[in-house]
Amino acid sequence: MTSSTLPTRILGFDTAAVDWIALAPGAWYKPVRFAANGEAWVSLVKLAPGASVPRHRHVGAVQGFNLQGRGRFVEDGVVTTPGTFTFEPAGTVDTLVAEGDEELVIFFIVDGPVEFLSADGDIVRRETQATKIRSFEENVQAAEEINVVRA
Repeated sequence: MTSSTLPTRILGFDTAAVDWIALAPGAWYKPVRFAANGEAWVSLVKLAPGASVPRHRHVGAVQGFNLQGRGRFVEDGVVTTPGTFTFEPAGTVDTLVAEGDEELVIFFIVDGPVEFLSADGDIVRRETQATKIRSFEENVQAAEEINVVRA
């Protein structure tokens, strides 16, 4: 879908209608948008206090906006609190950890695959837009009735 074929109306859906989907122990996500390019996606990520998104590499750039809680990108020491915008260039390797006693919730725009890494740097899991869609469809009751934006 090119920009000339994108819908010319506002698209949206109620994210509260979607249950959180497990990402890792103490970590969950909700899909918000699957881009028409077949690569990118937008999601909310929630971490319980002390939980983390395991070490991973971004094939495409990622933008984040902290909605709640305090987090730390371990490898670079970057702290995120409500209102913080983060930009992770393609190739970035990071581990995100929730700090404090409040859940961390971040809105992420992900421009390509995410490769989860072993301690040795080997790829142990690769997430793509297709795997995110499959996870959504397998884990959310009546997923076909929920209007996640696909544009």
